Amino acid sequence: MPELAVLVPITALMIPIIAITVHSPIGKALARRLETGAPLNTETELNQLRQRVTELEMKLSEQDNQVRQLQENSEFYKQLLSSREEPSRIRQAP
Repeated sequence: MPELAVLVPITALMIPIIAITVHSPIGKALARRLETGAPLNTETELNQLRQRVTELEMKLSEQDNQVRQLQENSEFYKQLLSSREEPSRIRQAP
């Protein structure tokens, strides 16, 4: 009976661990894969993910360039506005 004394606590601990795993995003994804019968990692899926990552990297690079350009424009306008003479001085000049 010592085997039963060891199995009961192990079983009692495994029940909540399994429940947490099943209700986690990983468990739900695994369940969806099992329902559809699709393999976990297909080459087609990996290629699609690689292509998507490449596209996202390109978009991120474009947005980085746009932000940099906006920063440069903003700095230019700040300098332009700060170096401008007051209108009253311009009108008083002969």
